[in-house]
Formats: sequence, C-alpha cells, structure tokens
Amino acid sequence: MKLLFTSRINLLVAVTLLSSAAFAQEQPAETPPVEQQPQPVPPSTEAPPVEQHPESAPPVEPTPAVVAPAPEQPAPHYQLPNTPGFVQLSHDQQELVVELNPHVYGNRARTHKMRVMVEADPISQGRLVLSYQIRVHDWITLIVPVAAEYFKANMLYEIRVYSQPNLVQEGELWGVSSGFGARFRVSEWFLKSHIFVEPMVLIGYFQQESSVSNRFASAVRFIPSVAVGWERVFDVGLVASAKVGVEMPFDYYIANGGQQFTIPPRFGVSPQFGLGYAW
Repeated sequence: MKLLFTSRINLLVAVTLLSSAAFAQEQPAETPPVEQQPQPVPPSTEAPPVEQHPESAPPVEPTPAVVAPAPEQPAPHYQLPNTPGFVQLSHDQQELVVELNPHVYGNRARTHKMRVMVEADPISQGRLVLSYQIRVHDWITLIVPVAAEYFKANMLYEIRVYSQPNLVQEGELWGVSSGFGARFRVSEWFLKSHIFVEPMVLIGYFQQESSVSNRFASAVRFIPSVAVGWERVFDVGLVASAKVGVEMPFDYYIANGGQQFTIPPRFGVSPQFGLGYAW
C-alpha cells in the first residue's frame, strides 16, 4: 500500500515536470532591453543670426532676381523703321509704311497728287517756265507748261557780246509758248528724291525786230525737247529740281513781207533749275 502511494506521487511529479518543460519551449526567451545611445546632432551650416542694431546696421539691398535671357527669335519678314531687328523692306512694303504714317520719312513725296513749279534757264535760252503738274501714277506726272523767252536774257549771249565788241547786234527776239509734257520717274532715292526723264513739246508765237529797220518778223515755233533731271520733294511740300535738256526748234513764218529771223532756230542745250510746291 505504501509502495503504491509512492509510485503515484512520483508519476504526478514526472508529469508536472514534463508539462513545465513543454511550456518553456513554446514561450520565446525574453531579451533584455537594449539601452539606446543618443545620436550626435550634425553641425548647422547656417550662420548664426547676427544681432544688428537698427541705428548702426547698413541697409540691406535686395538681390535682383536673375532672369534667364529669352531665346533669340528669328527676324520677321518686315518691321517698321527705328525698331530692333529692322531689316530692309521691299519697295511695296516701304510705300505701304510711308502711306500709313503721315509723319514718316518721305510721306509727302509718296502721297502728293499735284505740284506747281517755276523753272528757269538763265544760261542758254533765257526761258522762264511756269507749270502745273498732276501726278497720275507712282512713276508718271503730266505737265502743262507756260513759257516766256527773251533771247538776250541769257549768259551765253552776254558772253558773246562781251568777247566780240564789233559783233552786229541782233534785234529783240522774244516769244511765249505753251504745250504739254510728261515726267517719268526711272529711279528713287530714299523715297524723297529720284531721277526722271521728261519729254516735252512747246508751241508758241515768236517775234523779232529787225536790227536795221523797224520791221518785225513773226513765226510760229515748234520746240520738241527731252530732258534728264533730278528732283527732291521735302516733307514740308517744297520741291527742288535740276535738269538738262536738248531741243531742236522749227519755225513756220507768218507772211510779213518776207521778213525772217536773223537768229535762226538751231539745236540747243537747255539747263533748267526749278522750285515748287507739292500737295
């Protein structure tokens, strides 16, 4: 009986030990807590604030913002004058710019329609011409002239008389004429000046008093001519011109007792200088 009780106690102890061992294997071993060391703080790269006194500290100027340059754009086909990137305009573009702005260079030369001119030849023919001109196109101007001539009112006659004192004096020769002509622009300088060619025909009445008698000779004179010249139209409307022409007069005498001019018509060169107004 005692032996049986002892064996039961031993069996109970053995079961208890085995259960404790199995429970110990199922639970993980507790790790002791690891003491964390404080991490070092890296030094700051910013400068410490400097204490400034408002009376002694100089004013701080703001730093201008750096703006990246804009990419260069190709020049347009045309631009107005006096602007960055200006390029040479074509002829049609120049005339368009001039017409649209009354204050631009050459506007009067480009847009005027009428002119009044006074031209004189004091060198060869002694001629004074007053003309009314109508600009019918960019390159053509019609001319209606009225001319007066006095043979002795020219420098060549005075030089000849001075160099030949014994020369028999011709009688007074004078005449008035009118006709028509055209001025063709063949080139252009800066929209204000240009070269032109000007054919013209004058038809007039001429009369000369004989140097040996009081008789007069009269004739109808036909004067075809062609001239090449230069002309400039200023913005205020003033027109200045200079031209050199050649002419060959033809006389058709009026019956007057057979009297003829002692100064026959001949081929001549006629330089003329003119002033006028355009509007």
